[in-house]
Amino acid sequence: MSSFVDSARKDAEIGLKRDKPSLMILELMLPEALLEQATKTFSREDMDNIRKIGRLMERVEVLEAENRALKKKNTEFKDKQAKMVKLLTDE
Repeated sequence: MSSFVDSARKDAEIGLKRDKPSLMILELMLPEALLEQATKTFSREDMDNIRKIGRLMERVEVLEAENRALKKKNTEFKDKQAKMVKLLTDE
């Protein structure tokens, strides 16, 4: 097995996040049998790009979670606003 895969797996085992996404991407892209060969044939630039993609995917997940939270708060705010309008107009 290549040193990249070994180091990425060790990092993943001890909880380091920076290499975990790149390993995950490789595993998703390729069957297990081709994983070792692919890491040998990918250039350093390709591996850097895979790591960047992993980091970007993590950022997207965080932004999507924040977006969902903001939408929920917005809905709650609109509901409260509608109740206030109703209370004010009923009086």
